[in-house]
Amino acid sequence: MAAFAPTAGSSAHTFSIGRVLSRTFAVMGRNFVTFAALSAIAVIPQTLYSWYFVRSIVGTSATRVTYAMYQGGYAPYVFGSVLITVVLTYILQAAIVHGTVFDLNGRRPNFVDCLATGIRNVIPLIAIAILSILGIGLGAMLLLVPGIIVALMWSVAVPVRVVESTGIVQSFGRSRELTRGHKGAIFGLLVLYVIAAVALDLLLRPLTGMPVLVTAGQSLNVVYTIAATVLRIITTIVSTVGIASIYYELRSIKGGVGPEQLAAVFS
Repeated sequence: MAAFAPTAGSSAHTFSIGRVLSRTFAVMGRNFVTFAALSAIAVIPQTLYSWYFVRSIVGTSATRVTYAMYQGGYAPYVFGSVLITVVLTYILQAAIVHGTVFDLNGRRPNFVDCLATGIRNVIPLIAIAILSILGIGLGAMLLLVPGIIVALMWSVAVPVRVVESTGIVQSFGRSRELTRGHKGAIFGLLVLYVIAAVALDLLLRPLTGMPVLVTAGQSLNVVYTIAATVLRIITTIVSTVGIASIYYELRSIKGGVGPEQLAAVFS
């Protein structure tokens, strides 16, 4: 585990949503092409798999979709979709954490180095993903609110693993420590992201000839699929850079750590 001492003369300050948003979009603006390419690697395979599932396996009948889900006939395909999404999403998070830290240190992130960081951490990231899903799911079964609390508590486990090289269990503990006292602000940021993502998707649908309520057959709309994939690439960049920025904000508050110290782990 990489250890970082507080920066001399640093002072504690409160978590700032405005500062996190400003940092997120500044980092995105400076590295949009690199991050978009990384995000595309994660998003496009998921889109293609979903398209194949709906078009070739389920077909265009919404009734067949509903019946199949209840009967569990397509469980292997659903499991495959979840597996692809989880693996690619967590690799992407690690890659963009790397790129964000480099950017905050005044250095230009390299596509290959970012991707290599994600792949190098793939096994512990999958373990973190599985444990997160199980923990959040169990919490959600206990009246939803505990699930939200667990999700917030573990929200920076991936940046902790990538930057501090902690073990799998230690990454959850460290994330819980960093987020303590700041879950409300983090929740506010996540709510803003969800509202913005949903609003953009609802705006996109009529522009591409899609109704608000989509059946299986209508989801094969090519124009909407392409536009929605581009939108998802952008929103994925926002969410992943946002998580990295939240982690940086928490590290700055808790230990007065600057970008040079965070980036030292990649030197």
